[in-house]
Amino acid sequence: MKRTKKITLSALFCALSVVILLVGSFLQVADIAVSMVASAILMLALIEMGESFAVMIYLATSLLTLLFLPSKFIAAVYVAFSGLYPLLKRFFDARGRVLSILLKLVYFNGALTVALVGARFLFPLEVDSEKFNTLFLAAYFAVANVAFWLFDILLKKATMLYLVKYRHRFRRFFK
Repeated sequence: MKRTKKITLSALFCALSVVILLVGSFLQVADIAVSMVASAILMLALIEMGESFAVMIYLATSLLTLLFLPSKFIAAVYVAFSGLYPLLKRFFDARGRVLSILLKLVYFNGALTVALVGARFLFPLEVDSEKFNTLFLAAYFAVANVAFWLFDILLKKATMLYLVKYRHRFRRFFK
């Protein structure tokens, strides 16, 4: 694929990710789920255009979401977790099953903590202070970890499905 076409597709993937995150920002219900959908776009870019273009899309999307999204929490989740995860997934999966699971858990919970702390202290008007009690945080982390494992499984299955069944159909777009 020519470099010009890769840059154009990168801009389209970035715009699509920002729009998905913007819609999620207005819904304010499924912050993490919407950011995971946006990261699937990044996985497609990683497969078809390589790591350098995927990193460029991640950086551009992160900057645009931090600047323009009304809900900074969803932007923080994308920047800290779901935008980086497709780029790090290969590294984690190459480490063996047990170490991979441990690395993924540490990464996800660390990124979620960074996103919550960032939303709490950097954007205090957006986050309700009384929500941040121990019971709420424990329940939030439990549900988020279940969502993360479902996301990891779904991302793996969707990637395999794309590679095996649909990649040949989209080959003409990525030539």
